Amino acid sequence: MRHRLMIFALAALTSSSAIAAEFYHEVDSDGSALILIFGEIQTGDDSKFRELSVRFPEALVGLDSPGGAIVPALEIGRQIRLRGYSTAVTSSSKCTSACALIWLAGTPRFLDPGGSIGFHASYKDQGGQLVETGVGNALVGHYLSQLSLSERAVVFATSASPYEVRWLNNSNRLSSGIEFSVADAQPVRAPRDLGKTTRVAPVAKAAPQPPPPVYAAPLPIPPPVRARARYTAASLRAELSAPQLAETVAAKMALPHSQTKIMAEHIDAMFANESYLERVAAEMNAAGSALSGKNAGAVAFEIAAQLAQKLIYAGLRRLPDADLQRFIAIMGTASLDANVAECGAIFYPSETKSAAQEFQVVGRQGDAALRQYLMIIRKAIFAEVERSPSIVALSPTQAQAGEAAAADEMLRIIDTLPADNQSAVAEAMADMDNANLRDKCAALTVVLTAASTTQGITGNWYRRRFIELSQE
Repeated sequence: MRHRLMIFALAALTSSSAIAAEFYHEVDSDGSALILIFGEIQTGDDSKFRELSVRFPEALVGLDSPGGAIVPALEIGRQIRLRGYSTAVTSSSKCTSACALIWLAGTPRFLDPGGSIGFHASYKDQGGQLVETGVGNALVGHYLSQLSLSERAVVFATSASPYEVRWLNNSNRLSSGIEFSVADAQPVRAPRDLGKTTRVAPVAKAAPQPPPPVYAAPLPIPPPVRARARYTAASLRAELSAPQLAETVAAKMALPHSQTKIMAEHIDAMFANESYLERVAAEMNAAGSALSGKNAGAVAFEIAAQLAQKLIYAGLRRLPDADLQRFIAIMGTASLDANVAECGAIFYPSETKSAAQEFQVVGRQGDAALRQYLMIIRKAIFAEVERSPSIVALSPTQAQAGEAAAADEMLRIIDTLPADNQSAVAEAMADMDNANLRDKCAALTVVLTAASTTQGITGNWYRRRFIELSQE
């Protein structure tokens, strides 16, 4: 379990971060389970939790969530109370709003030093204004009475406005009327202002952050692991061999059913390559203490995403021209089919970011195109990590000739555009850094199309040059 973080890091190669809540579990030697709920609670998450909970007569439910939809959260809480599960918020985890209501259902409840539990009234968003909802508060009140909480506890859990959070900790446990256990005899080292109602900015629903490591320790409260284990290909392989892992990751891509199967096959093939796992392990080990602490998941995600791009474009230089031409042609069609937001997410991630959209847009070309695209990605990554075949390098003369031939093809393509678009595209191509996103995407479509359609040996040279420039 010490490498659980790596599952999410490797998933970054083929998926975007999840928006809805995620449910992870580990089973102890005595058959009891540790279930982690991470992320924003959304409609349908209660069904996911019910399907998981029927497998375990005993469980500790760990929580790290900004809250979310009230109705599924209350149903999850009822299932926890019905099954007699305990709940916990561990050190550095934060559980607020609807998540805190789930935590209340535990028997018993645990709050680790440094963990945060926050309550406020139920609300709805009306044009950017957070407004208390009477129906929501009534549902919460009924739920809290089902948990047999005292009137004092109900007031504590519901009295803060939607723009406030009322924090619970060891110092106000008695006055709140909410019983819980603390796993450490040391005082709670709470964040500043923890234990009182604090003002928070009226912002949109918080995006979930990558989950903390699942600690390998005796239940009920797993202590933090202080020593950072060294990653190896073998340890990663053991973690990634979990049943249905590839299918679970692929399902997050929001692809049609047939393409979800194609994506799962791709993920399985990635996880099965020894050289690739060794490279990932080396990158994670090089990160050192950056992979410890509260932001470890986000750091691992970024390392994995950057490693994927680096390996793909380095590896493409090792592949034959037929693979390069097909890869660029698929990307060219994707850029033509994508709207501006999708184009930005795929080709300019510093401006908009959603890795899953790349595969969604490519998938519109059909199952065969997606399968071929993923196959070329794998070939490129595996070629680079195995250093075979050799990189096909261009001489300066070849690079210049390829660029000249592609420039002629680009001018031909621009001439086919509507007159109103020609100047905007030409200006964007001349100064891509300062062009707006719409014009940059239109210019990129011209470049990609020219890269795939330029004929002859000079076309081969330009495709190599295009990949070199993309790598840089």
